[in-house]
Amino acid sequence: MKPDGEFLTQAPPSILFSPAEKAALDSLTGGLTGADTLFSIARKLAYAKQHAATRLLCRKILIGSPNYHDVRVLLGRTYAWEKNYRKAAPQFAEVLRRNPTYEDAYLAWIDVATWVDKNDSALVLAKTGLQFLPGSTSLKEKKEKLLARKK
Repeated sequence: MKPDGEFLTQAPPSILFSPAEKAALDSLTGGLTGADTLFSIARKLAYAKQHAATRLLCRKILIGSPNYHDVRVLLGRTYAWEKNYRKAAPQFAEVLRRNPTYEDAYLAWIDVATWVDKNDSALVLAKTGLQFLPGSTSLKEKKEKLLARKK
């Protein structure tokens, strides 16, 4: 039986995090709350290459704010930065499932596809993104670079 995602987001954090993870979260957040505040901390951790801590904080944020797409994209990017592309791509896919007009998810997923030499897949992503975001300069640039590689 597959668990209901909405049900799981309502579960108290005490059962979603181990005691060690709860202690780490307390240390990382210093008692601060609020998704935006926690996301700011997560970004700083990510840029300091503290990817495991970033992912832990992202998981916490996503429990209360599952549609906070910047958080999910950051989560995916931390996996990608560690070359764990199989865990990165589903994060971007989930963002686009929830919001197919979310540009940064396309850009991140295109990067991952390019890094693993899946240029045809990256081109499909760029074209799909442009269907939803025809004015996106970033997606147009990615598409042009991918087309140039095919020549």
